[in-house]
Amino acid sequence: MDLIKIKRLITFLFIFSIWITSYGQKLKKDNRNQIEKEDGLSRFNSDKVNELDILHALDFLGVQIHKFSFGEFKSDYSIDLILDEYSAGNLVKSDTMMSFSNRYHYYIDSVDTAYEDYINQLKIITKTTDNSSILRIQTYAMNAQKEIALNKLKYGQFFTWREYKNIQWKLNTKTPILIFASSWYDGRINRFCGVVKLTEGEKATNELLNNSPNYFIISYSVTNKKEK
Repeated sequence: MDLIKIKRLITFLFIFSIWITSYGQKLKKDNRNQIEKEDGLSRFNSDKVNELDILHALDFLGVQIHKFSFGEFKSDYSIDLILDEYSAGNLVKSDTMMSFSNRYHYYIDSVDTAYEDYINQLKIITKTTDNSSILRIQTYAMNAQKEIALNKLKYGQFFTWREYKNIQWKLNTKTPILIFASSWYDGRINRFCGVVKLTEGEKATNELLNNSPNYFIISYSVTNKKEK
């Protein structure tokens, strides 16, 4: 048998084996759940991984999700998002990051009719690297992106995000919601410890602010629209 005939025979046997395998399998409705269908061999440990595991993985990548519910509105107001930078406990810079209305519009089933309501929360997603932290700011009405450049004073210094509690809105009052605080050198290592949820004026919060040589505070302020 010459070489050409051998190659044809091998090709035929290969195609025939695929045909036998394909048509030899029975058609059966797949009643597995969505996770089992997408990760049937559990390559991603989908049967074990929970939401907290995913948040830990995001934090490892420098990403954190911060959501703030600041209460209910019944009238139109303007909201300012303010960034204050502190060095050695002193305010060195203050910027209004953005201003927006507390009202948003939405649609149900069709884009022909728009409805309006008041926002009740703010979401800030942070992605931190060695040199900066990028903020994705979201409400029901808009998305915006801002960046905070880090001013590191010592080698090995790092910054950590912490949230404030008791953030219900008050008219004409600047209410802090987030702090981006630097570690401090204790004579041996750069460290960061202290309260996880901050409250203005509390001892544990003041200790963190006193120890951190450089930090940024994000606050929001609600004002009447006629004052803008």
